[in-house]
Amino acid sequence: MRKIIVCTLLVFVSLFASCSTMLEKAAVNNDVEMAKQALAKGEKIEDQKFVGLTAARWGSIAFLEFLLQQKYDLKYKDEKGRTLLHAAVSPPEMVGSDDKIRKLYEDRLNAALFLIKNGVDVNAVDNDGITPLLQAVGGDFIELDRKLKKQSEKIAEKRKEVEFGRSAGDAAELAKMVQEYEKESDKGMENIRKLNALQLPFDRMATALLNAGANTKAVESLNQNTALHLAVLRQSEATVKALTGKGASTNAQNSFGNTPLHLARSQRPVYDLLIQAKADPRILNKDMLTAYDMADWRIDVWAAAGKGDTAAIEEYIKLGGSVDAYGRYINI
Repeated sequence: MRKIIVCTLLVFVSLFASCSTMLEKAAVNNDVEMAKQALAKGEKIEDQKFVGLTAARWGSIAFLEFLLQQKYDLKYKDEKGRTLLHAAVSPPEMVGSDDKIRKLYEDRLNAALFLIKNGVDVNAVDNDGITPLLQAVGGDFIELDRKLKKQSEKIAEKRKEVEFGRSAGDAAELAKMVQEYEKESDKGMENIRKLNALQLPFDRMATALLNAGANTKAVESLNQNTALHLAVLRQSEATVKALTGKGASTNAQNSFGNTPLHLARSQRPVYDLLIQAKADPRILNKDMLTAYDMADWRIDVWAAAGKGDTAAIEEYIKLGGSVDAYGRYINI
């Protein structure tokens, strides 16, 4: 049994200051005896159905088994439509040492396997259309994008007030809002970089979902990214392999027109892997650029044009470079 810990639990990015009940504390600590004591003292599971989410988030399998014995519905959804499986598959928060983060992720993986074995819906969608597969591969990316979108909308409104000169303090407030936005963005991306560097077995989590029938075509609602887009952002070659091995579309375009290949611009091994999986390097995004146009290792077509190197230019286009991009390069 785990050492009793303070219940500072991030549940879908919402921070509980402390465990509100004995049953919740038992869920966090995977303590079945404490759970039995809570019930004996009058606490009721039906009044605290969220404890299933708490247990899944902490990977508390013994507690989940106890809930199942108590006829708890493992398909429970909270008010935002999130299931226990969404909780179990979520990328871990960057809190504590690297070893603790790795241990938490392993516990979550085991909890996810337990839930899948017990028949939960691997394609359940929350109120934002997020499936467990999308949550597993890129829940942190999605959450950061949502936060930044809300902040950018507030900044846009404040900018209008400044333009109309409503008050002298508006400009200062706008500057502060922009600064907070940049700080939030930098912090979020730094946490993602740190998490990527841990090289957690995201592929094992994805494979468990895929083997249970997870839909690779599902897209998140904000930027229309598929799990494969998110796997590329995750910089997880193994997860990309797992998804393409199950038929994930390598040419799906998000709201910016980018395919997973566009997002692999700085990851040559992943780029090559996607090409092998029939990704088309010639698809144009909304900026009229192909994936090859954006690749860090593309032929320097501008230099080639300056030297009159037509062979290099022809090779550029053959590899997927767009004529439109080439035209812009030589006219800079």
